[in-house]
Amino acid sequence: MAPLPAALAIGALALAFIAPFALYPLLLWAWPVRRRATPTEPGAAPRISVLIPACNEGAHLAAKLDQTLALPAPRPLEVLVYSDGSTDDTVAIARRYAERGVRLIVGEVRKGKAHGLNTLAKAATGELLLLTDTSAVLTPDTVPALAAPFADPEVGAVAAAYTIRGEGGTEGEYWALESRIRAAEAERGLLVSAAGAAYMVRARDWTPLPPDTVNDDYVIPLRLRLAGRRVAFAPGASASDDPTARLEHAFHRWVRIAFGNYQMLWRHRAGFLRPTVAPALLRKLLRTMGPLLLLAALAVLTAALWPWAAGRAVAGACWLLALGVPLLSRDARPTAGPRLWRFLRLFLVAQYAYLVGLARFTLRRRRRLWRRPNESAVAGQLAPLPTSVRVTKRLVDLAACAVAFTLGAPVFLAVALAVRLDSPGPVIYRQRRMRPGDDGVPTEFEMLKFRSMVVDAEARSGPAFAQQADPRITRVGAFLRKHRLDELPQFINVLRGEMSLIGPRPERQTFASALEMKVPGFTDRHMVVKPGLTGW
Repeated sequence: MAPLPAALAIGALALAFIAPFALYPLLLWAWPVRRRATPTEPGAAPRISVLIPACNEGAHLAAKLDQTLALPAPRPLEVLVYSDGSTDDTVAIARRYAERGVRLIVGEVRKGKAHGLNTLAKAATGELLLLTDTSAVLTPDTVPALAAPFADPEVGAVAAAYTIRGEGGTEGEYWALESRIRAAEAERGLLVSAAGAAYMVRARDWTPLPPDTVNDDYVIPLRLRLAGRRVAFAPGASASDDPTARLEHAFHRWVRIAFGNYQMLWRHRAGFLRPTVAPALLRKLLRTMGPLLLLAALAVLTAALWPWAAGRAVAGACWLLALGVPLLSRDARPTAGPRLWRFLRLFLVAQYAYLVGLARFTLRRRRRLWRRPNESAVAGQLAPLPTSVRVTKRLVDLAACAVAFTLGAPVFLAVALAVRLDSPGPVIYRQRRMRPGDDGVPTEFEMLKFRSMVVDAEARSGPAFAQQADPRITRVGAFLRKHRLDELPQFINVLRGEMSLIGPRPERQTFASALEMKVPGFTDRHMVVKPGLTGW
């Protein structure tokens, strides 16, 4: 590629990449501030409902409820908690606060945060809804500061500042800057988002979220802004959270956020035609597309430098740096190391996460519903496997699958035929089982088996362990279970990466919850290791 076109292309890509970080603040500085009259006579104090969606938040819920109930407010707060399929003591803790007015809604099946918010908003009786995370700590002035802007009838949502407690490092510096940008956006009528830790909306403006919504803290204010409401910022309101414990947790959070960004931008693409909404959306789009811009710049640079040996070395080093991001330490603390290294590491990991998020959105593969990263004592004592061990283990699993599918094909066919001829129903039985997610958070997957029971075996008895001479087991099924041939299809789970050749047997969520009550630490032991065919 000729030097001049290459330089122009790289310059344009670099400009697009730095625009959200450097050019957007300049745009805000040049954008005129909109002065608004403050209502002279405040109306009656509104009733405020605090909505707290929770999934396995037993470690944080008691402190959250104590702190929320102690918050100063114009009128007593209505506090509602939604347990979204929790398997720990979240429900038991929330029930202890019933005498203090806390209302608990229990969802037996995990359906996600959007469903939880919809359920809470429908049950709330307040005029204003305060949405807050379980781990977020609110300052004493947060509730009145968030409620005050609603004296203006044009206001539909109010965002709070978000800070990182303790030594937040680069993460804390980022959120401090982001809060200043949101304050400037609000002054100019350009704010369309909030921090999910704490923000407030009018109950009458609530419209149910699509159940697969990822970034509710962006979607809810954005929809209000598109409907003609204003999104305000309350500098006197602040929510804080602990810094991210491990780089791996940050990576998975950014993957989820990137997926949610593309989902939100696509569904609300009409906002790009609104002058007061387009700047923030364009900033979000360019930030999320950062890795594509970097890869495009690297490709142009490689094409321009390839004719020279030194140029090939430089281009190769750049590609090595880009492709080496996944090999960064999974358990590294974001606050560890010199400041420049912390910034570079977070920057590169964020770009890689955004790229993975784009791939999943393009393929429509949302991996899981969000849950808090596993912070149990057992999980904390087990360091993640080194990359070399994980790669080797995966290669062994794939080799075992290749052997099983090649040499065992006749056995697969014979068993499938026997199951089909023995009793009516499908050959393959699918059942939801639990496994640790990539970020250490328990998640479900669909485990495969050759069917060994009659169809709808649990329709009458409900979930139950198989017994000796169980009438639900078919004749062929008894033989398959005795010789464990019913588990052969689980090599497909191994091929997918949901299971491994060696590991504990995966359990159903119902049984895992019951076993946790009888065997202390059962969940911790089984949710930190990928399940396997061998059962250890």
